[in-house]
Amino acid sequence: MHTTAKWYLAGFLAVLLSFCSARSAHAASAAGISITPAAFTLELPKGQYTQHQSFTVTNQYASPVVLRFMFQTSDNNVAQAAQADPAKQLALTTTDLTLAAGATATQTVTLTDSDQLAPGSQLVDLVVSEIVGPAAHISAVPSVRMPLILVKDDGAVSSIAASKLTLGGLHMSMPNTLSVTLQNRGNMIVNPHGVITLTDAKGKEVGKGVLNNDAQALMPGAKASYAVAVTPLSASILLGNYHATLSYGLGGGESVQLTSAKFFYVGWRHIAAVVGIAVLLYVGVQLVVRIYKNPLALRRLALARRGAP
Repeated sequence: MHTTAKWYLAGFLAVLLSFCSARSAHAASAAGISITPAAFTLELPKGQYTQHQSFTVTNQYASPVVLRFMFQTSDNNVAQAAQADPAKQLALTTTDLTLAAGATATQTVTLTDSDQLAPGSQLVDLVVSEIVGPAAHISAVPSVRMPLILVKDDGAVSSIAASKLTLGGLHMSMPNTLSVTLQNRGNMIVNPHGVITLTDAKGKEVGKGVLNNDAQALMPGAKASYAVAVTPLSASILLGNYHATLSYGLGGGESVQLTSAKFFYVGWRHIAAVVGIAVLLYVGVQLVVRIYKNPLALRRLALARRGAP
């Protein structure tokens, strides 16, 4: 990957992990077991065989507990369905751990590269369950989940593709929302972004909207539909063909892609103008018909043309 793209991805993963951390920390507090940090990334740069990351686990109960640690691959790893389970590439210091009341221990996660580990990024949860302790007798064994993102740089590809914009053929008002579907065709978790622009028949911008304003992550192989709110920039005066253009990408030096659609705009002001012209034409035609059907009116018209009294 390009260096700038890697920095952009690193920033995005930090945001994603902060969200996961907040969710996991909440669950840990409720269960009486806390983990710090609550999430992290294990990245294997090209040519590196192993990567390590340590975390601490604390027993907040007033009595001892026995904890069991296991890895579970996320169901969101769409594109990796045919690959080996990435959780099998992870190892822990120990799978069962006894903690006295109030005690803290350190565990280390090790990611080992192999031909079975798919390139790109994948999600794995580290599940920590109480097998002996104050809450172990509950039928649903309480557990804490630590989200892990595994990244293998060798062979990593970032790529997205957009469907055509969803637009009807005829509009009597400017669209205030446009829909587009994006597919992650690479093997990295991505954060797509872009801008939709509406232009009139002369190319003047009349509306604009931001794609994926809430920074929704897109997993490898996954599809997602985005509703883009369009903000008017100026009055749409002209009647005719309008264009909606989406420019989208991943940032970090990656190329920008374009997709567009056109629609015909007939505003209510245009309809009112057409109706007004039609009424004037109708009244004019009726006057002409009445004149030619009245002999006296025709004679007066003829005399007026000759200038006779």
